[in-house]
Amino acid sequence: MNDENYTIGSGNVFADADLPDAEECFERAELLCYLASEVSRRNLSRHRAASLLGISPLRVFCLLQTRWSGFSLQRLRQMKAKFERNVAVS
Repeated sequence: MNDENYTIGSGNVFADADLPDAEECFERAELLCYLASEVSRRNLSRHRAASLLGISPLRVFCLLQTRWSGFSLQRLRQMKAKFERNVAVS
């Protein structure tokens, strides 16, 4: 069997698909995944996550569904910074 008909990806599926603003799309996707995983890892309710992130519980739902159309890159960066500042010390 000949396996010469494949292409090794760049690590950015948006760039590999030749989409516009591929780097921004990739960063937004990474940030959404980070934020959704932090909500889950910290076992936060939507209301508690909304309070920490400064958004509505409905927007947390959208975040958890990784619906990025309503979140700018700058806003996602701000929310990540809020999670990083909110560290529990025991």
